[in-house]
Amino acid sequence: MSSETRRSLELPTVTELQGYHITDDPQVVLAALHAGIPLDRGYDVSPTDDLQASGLYFSEAPQLWVGRAANKWRFVERLTEEQRGCIARTMLQDSRYTGEWYLTSSEKERAARWLERFIESGNVVYLHFLAEQPYNFQSWKPSFLAQFGIVNNETPHEVPVKVQGLFADVSSARISPELIVALKQRGHDGAFIQASIAFLPQAVVWNNRAVVKFGDYQPNNYAS
Repeated sequence: MSSETRRSLELPTVTELQGYHITDDPQVVLAALHAGIPLDRGYDVSPTDDLQASGLYFSEAPQLWVGRAANKWRFVERLTEEQRGCIARTMLQDSRYTGEWYLTSSEKERAARWLERFIESGNVVYLHFLAEQPYNFQSWKPSFLAQFGIVNNETPHEVPVKVQGLFADVSSARISPELIVALKQRGHDGAFIQASIAFLPQAVVWNNRAVVKFGDYQPNNYAS
């Protein structure tokens, strides 16, 4: 018995998980579930697959995952220089920037420099920077953009997910592709990790049959 297999035997498990899947287009997953296309893509694991497993990712804290949805920034392509200037000036007038309680002097200077570059170039990367720590300014939100007459219809979808089966808690494990393979070989349907310094709370399900809810999708509703 390999060391990874032994480790997989020692992990605690649960039989049900719930959360939200953040996506630009939920139809991609819905089409896979309806057609029976495997959620498990085998070795095709992207850099954002934190649990070293391909499958359907979801979390009980969806607000922490909105940053990975890309389409919400497409509105920037349509902005004029004047509109970019309005956005930048309004962000710099926010209490997070004007107050002494949130940002350091160097962080404020960096923000002002990025926003100046954003106005000049229109490069969305500077808004990406300011959406992250320590700034946390979600300038893509429709409620913020509305004051400038800017519409953003490509905001992320939060799709409710419910799964039932056998799911390993890998919070205390050294996560590796080998561990995931061992879990699959032992009949696990997915894995999850609790919040920590290194990871955001998240779960992955790789067995389609374990998905009992994805938005409006329920297996019994689409039985042939």
